[in-house]
Amino acid sequence: MRIALVGPELEENLALRYLHASLLRAGHEALIFDFHSPEQTAAIARQILAYAPHIVGLSMVFTGRAREFAALAGMLTGLGYPGHITAGGHFASFHAEQLLSDVPAIDSIVHGEGEAALVDLAGRLADLGAVSGISYRGEGGTVVHTAARTVCTDLDALPWPTRTPPFHRYLGIPIANVLSSRGCFGNCSFCSIAAWHKKTGGPRFRQRAPQCIAREMATLYHEHDVRIFNFHDDNFFLPSQAENLARFSALRSALDREGVGQMAVQVKARPDSINEEVVLSLKELGLFRAFLGVESNAVAGLRTLGRGIRREQNHEALRILESSGIHTTFNLLMFDPETTWQDYDENVDFLEAYARFPLNFGRVEAYTGTPLADRLRAEGRLKGDYWGHSYEIRDPRVECSFQLFKPVFTPRNFEDGAVNLLGMKVDYLLHILTHFRPTAAPAALAADCRRAIKDLNCHSVALLRAIRRKASEPRGLDGGEQTELVSTLAAERRVFDERMRRRMEMLIQEIEKRSVMGKQRAFP
Repeated sequence: MRIALVGPELEENLALRYLHASLLRAGHEALIFDFHSPEQTAAIARQILAYAPHIVGLSMVFTGRAREFAALAGMLTGLGYPGHITAGGHFASFHAEQLLSDVPAIDSIVHGEGEAALVDLAGRLADLGAVSGISYRGEGGTVVHTAARTVCTDLDALPWPTRTPPFHRYLGIPIANVLSSRGCFGNCSFCSIAAWHKKTGGPRFRQRAPQCIAREMATLYHEHDVRIFNFHDDNFFLPSQAENLARFSALRSALDREGVGQMAVQVKARPDSINEEVVLSLKELGLFRAFLGVESNAVAGLRTLGRGIRREQNHEALRILESSGIHTTFNLLMFDPETTWQDYDENVDFLEAYARFPLNFGRVEAYTGTPLADRLRAEGRLKGDYWGHSYEIRDPRVECSFQLFKPVFTPRNFEDGAVNLLGMKVDYLLHILTHFRPTAAPAALAADCRRAIKDLNCHSVALLRAIRRKASEPRGLDGGEQTELVSTLAAERRVFDERMRRRMEMLIQEIEKRSVMGKQRAFP
């Protein structure tokens, strides 16, 4: 069988690459098509038709892009594609009934992790009822759900994801994404990852053996010169510090046996996983970056999100990572369905106190299957449809602040080339330079980078407080006043961002220049 796998590949898409490797091992032919923008739809459809696959697999993970994949499926069938179109991922799995009812071009949905199911589908395309772990359109258009598929508990038995050089590079250094585990042991009320694993059944959190991880990393290190390893685990840690330390030590020992020398490692972490001993152990592995799951610093906000974390743990984790010289970044979900002015102020004060960190902030979204979405639906507060749910914050004046926030901050926080994302890149590149070539990163350059990031975040704080002052006025704001305020603040933000963009681009140029100045040899 020939299978086309379709999804975004702006960076290595491990989900697609694990599927690709599993199909190849089963004797099938497969090709990945990088579909990362709606502007590509017609071109990707033509490329797929030219490949003439028996099956097209769509990676429908994110709600925000679901319509784009549905449109691609429709275009394929409209152009005469005669084969089978299946979809998998979080969005597809949670909305199998709706997709099979509303999108005639999609023939089946794969639930859960797809390696075994997709191989099975390729081998039994004429007998869909015999393929466990899928939904499909039966006679008369009825949706048929087959028996649940047992989740893979032995991650070491899976083939390594397909790698296709050249690798992405930062400062000329190859980077690869790696998974050491799947799932998460957390119970955050807003997280579709946890909800998806609960729906799939079986163990929600599984890990690979350190020896298996080390062998994959060693292959990338020795055969492809990869020196930056991005662990894409939803959570790199276990709840037990002792187990974490033992695992990190075992991985370091296995890497030593494989001859893996200097490298840089980046991970995602909950604040309650971070302490001095854990970070010291991770630095021995090469830790240089941590994406910290802060999410909120408001006491009530942490409860609403089901984080199971105290804000003191946020502060302590940031202190430890900063003092250890780790590039640390985080997102703040400062708007949620129950946000009050006290929550708003606590989060803005937190942004100001930690303005030296590259960061981003926005609203928690309500995804199907999550406890948050279920609660909002039960309360009659969930708006929209399965293509995209929304809600209003309970306090109408805080909701007004969010409506002001969106047009003012969307270009800075979320659009392509957003200055907040550029700030993260500045600090990221600085820490790569410092990690591999510390003498090439003078203190003055580091200070300039920190100052730019702090100036950007302090300006965001000022805008957020200006929104707060107006939105919290007792009489409220009418439509005309809201429009005028947005126009004023957005214009101020735009002028500031243009200056900041030039400043950060100059810093990036300086970092890149210093990464090659006076080199006696390549990066290790």
